[in-house]
Amino acid sequence: MEIEVLGGLSVRLPTRSLRLGTPKQQAIFAMLVLQPGRLVPVDDLVDELWSDYPPRSAVANVLSYAANLRRTFESLPSGGCAVVRQRNGYRLDVRPELIDVFRFESDRSAGREALAAGRLDQARDLLSRALARWRGPMLAGIPLGPVLTARAVAAGEERLVATELLAEAQLRSGRDDLAIPLLREVVARHPLRESAYVLLMRGLYERGDTAQAPPARRAPPPSALRRTAPIGSRP
Repeated sequence: MEIEVLGGLSVRLPTRSLRLGTPKQQAIFAMLVLQPGRLVPVDDLVDELWSDYPPRSAVANVLSYAANLRRTFESLPSGGCAVVRQRNGYRLDVRPELIDVFRFESDRSAGREALAAGRLDQARDLLSRALARWRGPMLAGIPLGPVLTARAVAAGEERLVATELLAEAQLRSGRDDLAIPLLREVVARHPLRESAYVLLMRGLYERGDTAQAPPARRAPPPSALRRTAPIGSRP
């Protein structure tokens, strides 16, 4: 079993993908997936689905969605994941390593450590693998309330940091031909992201191609580019 949130929400089985029900039912499942093993109170689930004006049937609807999910996972021939009712809420019994966002975070952290230690080949492998887990925006296609929105925004930032770390590893390996396209894409989508712009300018400067730098409000001088500390060495 593999649970994916880095793109649309899905549960992949060896021979098929699991049907997770309506968008609101999928949002309930996403809340549980992103907090594996932790109790998520029914009130939190209601607030996520109806943050402003929950209907009178809100609690009953959440209980119905959760019951549907419980039956879905109970019907599977093999274990590995279960929706459990506990006191005033639910928890998802699943190993975090079965969820792509937690594998992404593990690879990204290990890649940062490898980069800081100067193990450039290992850093490139780990960070490339971390980024390859993304298939699109996190939880694309389901309604996001305040908790899921904040988690998606945070994950998007982690994705940008991982991209910059990979570009840093490529630059330090002399592979500016691989780093510069990555950084151009980040800067095109996030023109005010200074960390990516400085890395891009550094790569272009080292290649002697600063004339091809994208416009920016403030371009750092060449001396600053030489002094820029590697991302992997930052705390």
